[in-house]
Amino acid sequence: MTDSRINMRISSKKHKEIKAAAQLAEQDLTSFMIDAAMEKAQRLLAESNVIKITAVEALAIERMLKNPPAPNANLKALMKQIRNQTK
Repeated sequence: MTDSRINMRISSKKHKEIKAAAQLAEQDLTSFMIDAAMEKAQRLLAESNVIKITAVEALAIERMLKNPPAPNANLKALMKQIRNQTK
């Protein structure tokens, strides 16, 4: 359902360029702009969910996963609290 609206003003040069691209894609201008905006939005949102680390950091994480430290008192208390909540 289309119940929201976006209004914008752009230069005539940009309008002509976008319109020409929409015609090449065999889409109307609105569909072309929505598709392009959604593609960029989805890419940016996906990238924002990626954590980038260096090779050194990756190796440190791998070492910690292979040899985790012994649970400390705080972790033991937290796990006990979680067990009690799930009963």
